[in-house]
Amino acid sequence: MYEQSSTLLILAIAMWPVVSAAGSVRPVVAVFDMEDRGAGLDKTTLENLNQLFSVKLAECGYQVVPKEQIRRRLRQQKRESYKACYDESCQIELGRELAAQKSLSTQILKIGGTCQLGATMFDLRKSAAENAASASGNCGEKDLLALVDRVVDKLCTPLRERFERLSKDARTSYRKVLKEAASIKERSARRQSVWKEVSKIANDENVPGETRAELLRKFMKEFPENSPQKKQAEKMLSVLVPGRVKVSTNPAGAEIWIEGKSMGKAPLELELPEGSHKLVATLPDYESADMQVRVVSAKTVEARLELERIYPMNPFKLWGHICFWSGTAFAAAGAGLWYVAYGYAEDNKAGDATAADKAVLWRNVSFGLLGAGAAALAAGTLLWILSPGDRAWFEKQAGLAAVPLPSGGAIVLSGRW
Repeated sequence: MYEQSSTLLILAIAMWPVVSAAGSVRPVVAVFDMEDRGAGLDKTTLENLNQLFSVKLAECGYQVVPKEQIRRRLRQQKRESYKACYDESCQIELGRELAAQKSLSTQILKIGGTCQLGATMFDLRKSAAENAASASGNCGEKDLLALVDRVVDKLCTPLRERFERLSKDARTSYRKVLKEAASIKERSARRQSVWKEVSKIANDENVPGETRAELLRKFMKEFPENSPQKKQAEKMLSVLVPGRVKVSTNPAGAEIWIEGKSMGKAPLELELPEGSHKLVATLPDYESADMQVRVVSAKTVEARLELERIYPMNPFKLWGHICFWSGTAFAAAGAGLWYVAYGYAEDNKAGDATAADKAVLWRNVSFGLLGAGAAALAAGTLLWILSPGDRAWFEKQAGLAAVPLPSGGAIVLSGRW
């Protein structure tokens, strides 16, 4: 498949200049009406001769602008007659508007008993005459047809010569392509034959592993980078001579996993086939860590994974949370009961004698809950302020400590600030 793609690419590159040149060798020409200068031909004969010119030019390779397009453009310019566009400047201007590359001006003259047919080809990019042809003969209809053939043959000669040169170039390029394709096919067959012998030895377990590996390495140096045989050799070499990975973790002792399989505890050294592998390290009370390593056959790489400690919540923070949120609940309950007491007080004002005792009772309970909530909120806030970080507490940097002094002692509080 690789060799076939190379052959097609070479063919495309070699033939492209010829193909592009062939596309540009057929110029677009606008053929204007023939001008009668004293020949005395009727309108139908002139139109037929002009049409014959167009057909003959198309036969020899020119691309001819349809006559109707020329007439439509003339009508758009409001020409009174076609004679108004017999002069060269008008024909060049109109040819450009029609996106033509060339224009053809033809005249037929009668001198004595002889008719003279002349044609001039203009290059519209240069606004100059590029080619011209003429022929003379009798003025009969058959004679006029012969004159057209002779004039067109002269005009078409340069175009035919260009086609012949392109055809010759195409044949030369094609022969080169065939020769190169044969060479590619021959090299492919030779590589395939060599690979057959190499793979046979590389798969022979009776041959020492280092010998097989050296044979594969030599084979890979000689073969193209993208050849399928080289890719197969790389795969065989990765299995035959695996790479090594030295794995370490901080802290040490983490369990190493590859593709869901435990490989042991770090530090350790692993043999892995060539390619990309994902290492995962796990350890109790630590967050897991992972990294991607690229293993190269017969080489050693090092991988170190850093694990982050998961610290338990320290007691200051724990009791701070308990007190704070308990105080919030007490305060909310106290506020609710105060509203109940307020309702009983309103009932007492309305004449309900039993409501007075209830109002007093629930008001006292409300005040008690609000006081307890305020105390708990204050205690929780204080504990949160005094709370050290989880890591600091875990490492015995307590937030509350007794410090001996010469005259006695002191209690030191150290916290978030």
